[in-house]
Amino acid sequence: MDPKGHEAPAPETHAFAREVCNGNKDALSFCDLWYAYCHQIDDLIDCKEDGRPTMSDEAILRIFVIAAMLYNCPFYVEHRQHLFPVVIMTTNLYADSVAWERSPVNRRRAIADVLRCCGDEMFAMVAMICGGWAHVRNVSPRIRERDFQLQHDENDQPN
Repeated sequence: MDPKGHEAPAPETHAFAREVCNGNKDALSFCDLWYAYCHQIDDLIDCKEDGRPTMSDEAILRIFVIAAMLYNCPFYVEHRQHLFPVVIMTTNLYADSVAWERSPVNRRRAIADVLRCCGDEMFAMVAMICGGWAHVRNVSPRIRERDFQLQHDENDQPN
């Protein structure tokens, strides 16, 4: 946990986020919150028994606090006209991923596996805002490959 109460990304992830944000400290704070928010929601979805969450009440409430901080941080407020649509699209992509991750249809499971990295769209938009097209093109492929590797084993199987 960082001083604000949310899970901090791994040091190498944080270093890469600094590059994505192109030196913008408000953008970095936003990305840290986005990272924590997405991972906490994923944990809530993944940690269910009989369809019910198994996270503690405190952990669930922390998701709401992170959301409040995320949607009120200076970078989000300043750029909400660009970031809000990404929030909606990312949520939709994640919903498709969750719905299809255990599908009996192979192509749907394959699509779900790719869509599980949908939160990366936000980092690409942040890169665009902080550095323009050349910057987003520089970091976007690395964002996608790194996230895929973090969520898969050495044989590219989901973990």
